[in-house]
Amino acid sequence: MCWENSAYMLMNTEKNEETVDRVKAFAAEKRFLAAKKLLDGMDRAQLGLDENLETLFREIENRAAKAEEVMSNWRKAGDGIADQLPTAQGDKAGNGTGEVGWELGAEMFGTRTYFQMDEESGFISVMMQGQQDELPTFEMMSVINEVDLYKTFIPLCEDSIKVIEPAHGEMVAYFYLSAKVISRDAGIHAYGIDCLQEYGTIVLVGHSIDSFPGADIPFRAAGWGHQTMHVKHFNAVVQVLSPTSAKTTIIATIDPRVALPRTIVNFAIKKLAGVVLWLIQKKALAVAQAKDPTKCPHNQAIDRNTDFYAGWLLPKILDVCSLKGWSVPKVGVIARLIANTPGGRTSTAQTTDENTPVPAEAPAPVSETPELISMEEPAV
Repeated sequence: MCWENSAYMLMNTEKNEETVDRVKAFAAEKRFLAAKKLLDGMDRAQLGLDENLETLFREIENRAAKAEEVMSNWRKAGDGIADQLPTAQGDKAGNGTGEVGWELGAEMFGTRTYFQMDEESGFISVMMQGQQDELPTFEMMSVINEVDLYKTFIPLCEDSIKVIEPAHGEMVAYFYLSAKVISRDAGIHAYGIDCLQEYGTIVLVGHSIDSFPGADIPFRAAGWGHQTMHVKHFNAVVQVLSPTSAKTTIIATIDPRVALPRTIVNFAIKKLAGVVLWLIQKKALAVAQAKDPTKCPHNQAIDRNTDFYAGWLLPKILDVCSLKGWSVPKVGVIARLIANTPGGRTSTAQTTDENTPVPAEAPAPVSETPELISMEEPAV
């Protein structure tokens, strides 16, 4: 009996160690929902978890919970934005009167922009939502990722820096916005959650930070006309509808550290925020249609970082194409990367730290494709 118990414990230990390797691989891919599913099936009591593993498991559980929260709100939200989305004041939903709910600030270029103000706290929430049926998804993700280039096409953005990348799909970024007489900057920690196989979406979660290990964030000194604003949360969901179409929703809640009349906020929403998402989408089209990629800054950035784009992001897009039965684009950046990859396409196998291929398993895809999203401050 003693020998049988020892053999059983040994088999369980080996199984758990193999599962830990797969959990690490899913976490590295930012597939926190898949990693959490494996964690739930583990017998942690038989693992002598060190501090690093405990920290990793907590991070996976927090980020998986955030993904589920976002997806749950995403499914619940319908067409009545003012009645169903949380406001800057907290969990309280708007009542459709414009007093505490979301107000339509602008509608242009196929993008709707809503805003909501909490005049007591000074927080302003902005939501941008748009869909394009001729939008190269891979290129749009590259435009979002190349923070250093925001200053070349986003209005009032005079400086934008990707300060550090702790891992693929995660970064610390710095932004400096200036309207000459008044300026604001911010440091943001942001990470992605790959929900493509579960929900057909990529979720981006971010919030303000004052510091980050290993990062030298170049904040400007506060003074007359300049302050560092507080970004309570910045969340984006890219619903991939096909390789060439996506619906994107961005919600941000910020404290601009200045009292602004509602008329000024409304004007800024219409003139600035209302075009940001459209500009990102327009830039993605330009990247995909570049006649000479060597002269396009975004294509140059993609070619410099093949480890991320060809080795990490591209397999995710190819996997969802296979899952959905979509044809892989024969033009644009995806086609170029595949052509330059030995064997014609990149590997989609999950790998361990020892580079041992591990089969990828995921929960069954969700067929619902709700229209709106509601997101609150991320768990960090």
